[in-house]
Amino acid sequence: MLALALRLARRLAVAAMSVGLVVVLSLLLMRAAPGRFGDDLRLDPGVGRDTLAAAERMRVAADPAEATRQWLRGAVRGDLGRSLASGVPVARVLGPRVACTLLLTVPATLLAWAVALLVVRVLARPPVSPPPAWVGLLLAVAQSLPDVVVALVLVRLALFSGWLPVGGMGGGHADAGPAWADVARHALLPVAGLTALMLPALIRHLYASVAAVADAPFVRAAAARGVGASRRHARHILPVALPAIAPMAGLSIASLLGASLIVEVVFTWPGLGPLMVEAVLARDTPVVLGAVCASAVLVVIANATSDAVQYLADPRLRT
Repeated sequence: MLALALRLARRLAVAAMSVGLVVVLSLLLMRAAPGRFGDDLRLDPGVGRDTLAAAERMRVAADPAEATRQWLRGAVRGDLGRSLASGVPVARVLGPRVACTLLLTVPATLLAWAVALLVVRVLARPPVSPPPAWVGLLLAVAQSLPDVVVALVLVRLALFSGWLPVGGMGGGHADAGPAWADVARHALLPVAGLTALMLPALIRHLYASVAAVADAPFVRAAAARGVGASRRHARHILPVALPAIAPMAGLSIASLLGASLIVEVVFTWPGLGPLMVEAVLARDTPVVLGAVCASAVLVVIANATSDAVQYLADPRLRT
């Protein structure tokens, strides 16, 4: 129990330092980028003097290093500050956007893992042999495709067929929110795109992990005792391959969050992706830092979950 507590404490310390480092680097990049908050307002002739004066006060308050230290101190307490553009607390802005991003990434993760396990179940039938050359070529080409290309291909197919919407999150009344059926229709293409982006790397990693176990002596002994192929796969192969598979969960979710930012922008899904693009263009530093911090926390949670699964699946880590 003490070993588990120490391992957890080390993981939490590393996670906190990782999130802090990501936020600091993002802040430095925002500071180094040309332009400041309110520059676009000065180019709009319809903006009044009072608005320009308020924007000037905000940008002056956001420039000094003391404002940076205040933001970091507030973030430790859970206060991410207020948006420079709207004046709304950043936490209130991030809440619905994080929920929308999870509405895509969670189904895409579950679907990708289910499909990958099914494909590996077919490819890794004992006696295990290397997959056909065309399968490896197909996976390599699919894995090398840029995220935006996959999203644009899905948009083109949707426009050509006319079966599914290609943008937004759905209709519905403004006070009641969009209906779940309409949200599901709008989420179908983004989820399909994220699943397609995750599948190639996931299949290759799972196949390598399962193939290393599928021809082991204890698996052949189970086959000699008359244990069926499905039961051997579920009871003998997957539990032994799980410690090698578990780290891929954190990596796949981290890459999926990065891909979701692009997919959300292409499909105009109101998640973290469009919010971050809008905030960067507006030089709204508190919102940018809040979105980066939320993304880093989600990645840390995913990695912690995969570490916990690996710890429980591998008795060597508990000795």
